[in-house]
Amino acid sequence: MNFISTIKTYKVVLTTLSVQLVLMALFHFTLLAFLQQWLSAHSAQQSIAFWIIVFSCAIPLLSLGVLSSTILALIGGYFLGWQSFYYYLPCYVISSYFGYLLISVIDQGKTLQLLEHSARLKKALSFLEIYPFTSVLFLRFSPVISFGQLTALCSFIRLNIFYYMTASGIGMIPRTLLAIWCGIYIHSEHGTLLKYQLPPSYTPFLIALFIISLTGILYTLIRSFSKTKVLS
Repeated sequence: MNFISTIKTYKVVLTTLSVQLVLMALFHFTLLAFLQQWLSAHSAQQSIAFWIIVFSCAIPLLSLGVLSSTILALIGGYFLGWQSFYYYLPCYVISSYFGYLLISVIDQGKTLQLLEHSARLKKALSFLEIYPFTSVLFLRFSPVISFGQLTALCSFIRLNIFYYMTASGIGMIPRTLLAIWCGIYIHSEHGTLLKYQLPPSYTPFLIALFIISLTGILYTLIRSFSKTKVLS
């Protein structure tokens, strides 16, 4: 299958992921500029109800893959500190569920049908089906895989939603806490969300998450390929 044929065959998948990336890139700078200007002037006046509304409005944006979960956690840490985790957690869980359902409606099972005719791609993604919990868990650890992209992938292949939601929720905790901590640090250093310096120890933590994620994914891949050979 040549490049053009691949694009035509997987147009639903490629279009969805491309639109998510473009919208995310265009959306984030505007969002941060607005929040920095408006919330810095009014943050002291905001109630719990206000922040519930803010995080509720973030749910559809996370579901569509337009808003980065890391950016949301960073903003929460900047304005609310560690207590932002209590707002973030239900927001994330609900977004995971609705994002999964939304992509399922858009895809309508077409990706699964395509996988039946593509042995290589089906084998490449077999680790998600054979070890769904550990696969999603380690993929969520990764600081380079976005919330929306992984949600879309799991929805495309109809991964068991219970495994997806459970592993996804646990796997996002380290990244979320790291982003909240960065937001707190930026605020304490009197930085802004547009011009700031990250904590000196941020990079080692980020590298550690990446190594854990990569090691776990490779281990899961090896196990799944071995199991596939045994079954075949």
